[in-house]
Amino acid sequence: MLIRQAIIWGSVSVLFVALLIVTLFLAALLHWDAGWLIVLLFAGCLISMIASLVASIRDINRSLSALKLELRAFAGEPAARG
Repeated sequence: MLIRQAIIWGSVSVLFVALLIVTLFLAALLHWDAGWLIVLLFAGCLISMIASLVASIRDINRSLSALKLELRAFAGEPAARG
């Protein structure tokens, strides 16, 4: 589930980047003052990328914890709690 969240947030970030590039292009072409929109798109891009990275790190930590439990079970050691 966490890896899906990471992929979704990463995709949202890429969408924000694409919209940001289009907005920058149109603002330059049409001499349009779109500073507020550019800031919002950039902030959305950064926030969604941070969410993607957090979900990825949580997924990696969960996978490593599961691997640790499996290795303990394979070695015949009792599983530690916590």
